[in-house]
Amino acid sequence: MMDENDIIKQKLMERSADLDVARQRWIFAFSSSVLVFIVVLVLFLLPVSETSSEVSQRYSVGKNNFDQSGSIQAYAIPTTYWIDFDFEMDRTAANEHNSLYIYLYKDDLPDLSVDVTGTEPEQLRAYFRASSFRNGSITYNRPELSWELAFRDADTTTYYLIFYNPDNPEDQYDNLASEVVMKAHYEPLLPLIPIFFVISFIVLLPLMIIRVYVIAQKKKELRVLLSLDLENLSNEDKVRLGIPISVPSEPDQHDIN
Repeated sequence: MMDENDIIKQKLMERSADLDVARQRWIFAFSSSVLVFIVVLVLFLLPVSETSSEVSQRYSVGKNNFDQSGSIQAYAIPTTYWIDFDFEMDRTAANEHNSLYIYLYKDDLPDLSVDVTGTEPEQLRAYFRASSFRNGSITYNRPELSWELAFRDADTTTYYLIFYNPDNPEDQYDNLASEVVMKAHYEPLLPLIPIFFVISFIVLLPLMIIRVYVIAQKKKELRVLLSLDLENLSNEDKVRLGIPISVPSEPDQHDIN
């Protein structure tokens, strides 16, 4: 039969093994969190998301006419990403009289049953501009235009574009179609960086470090206890180790009498 010293030593060894398992578990969680953060950061720094999300399309808009882009989809959660639109006029197919108006819409296009040929350019421009989220123009001398929609402005994932090439009746040389190249790309991983940083590096990782430190201190305490004379362990140490304390029984009153 095991004496009290053997029971205490067994309890200490079991407690030491439990601490080893807990320490390994916390170290694994710490390493996994760091690894996930590094992977997300590398994916963000490399042009992976930008390249994979890039949309490029060329449009040829005839004089006194308009063209639409069709649906441009961003596969991300609304208001958690940003999207860039870049436009450039092909000056090799234009002259200094060319101009093109560009309108950006969210979710839906305006009614396109408007008769362009029977509508004054100013009225049609006002009609397109009224419901657009962004609008601008490019010319032969200003051939580039860029829009950046970040977070709050990116409250949807569906966009449309209208390109309008109005006729200027006072300019006899304003008679060419306008060629424009549209490029769009978005950054769906961007919000994960600050969110993961706040959660992991400010909350979780310090907690993990503290837990590993506490476990190491408990291991050190167990090694000290094992080096001591187990017979002289205090009741407080025994309670902390989960060892039953034998309390001396009080003498029977009948025996005293």
